[in-house]
Amino acid sequence: MNGSSQRRSPKQAPSRYVMVAAAAGVLLLVAGVPAVTSAGTGATPTRLSAVLKASPNQEFPRPRARGSLRAVYSPSTHALKFRLTYSGMSGPVRVGELHIGRITHAGLTGRYPICDVNTVRCVSGKWLTIEQVFPDLMNQLARRGGYIDLHTFKNTAGEAAGKLRLTR
Repeated sequence: MNGSSQRRSPKQAPSRYVMVAAAAGVLLLVAGVPAVTSAGTGATPTRLSAVLKASPNQEFPRPRARGSLRAVYSPSTHALKFRLTYSGMSGPVRVGELHIGRITHAGLTGRYPICDVNTVRCVSGKWLTIEQVFPDLMNQLARRGGYIDLHTFKNTAGEAAGKLRLTR
């Protein structure tokens, strides 16, 4: 065959298909970018705050138990960075928990420990980070509300508690 009517060899034919498939793949990738960034790195962090007062669940009254929580949840890393401050407690904080729902005397809500004596120690005034906090917790808190509760060894049912405020 001469140069003007020469046909492509079978090895050259797939290049046209590869180019079309690559272009289609780029279109799909570009079309999917907004969905990926809204749930990924471009997602808005959630801020949590609370003012803690003496809990209604105290076994041994500590009316001067006070505190505050400032926290930021990063949806891209699933990490919660928080700072607890507290004073007037009967002793060291044994566990700090986020609860979904209203403060109740029975304490029958979903509980999510954020600090305790064995893993991330509850330290007043220090920024701490916990990882693998899933978005469902923040969604539930936004939808149903919640509170934070600090438990001590003396007041195991809770010594200080406060309603959580979420902002995005």
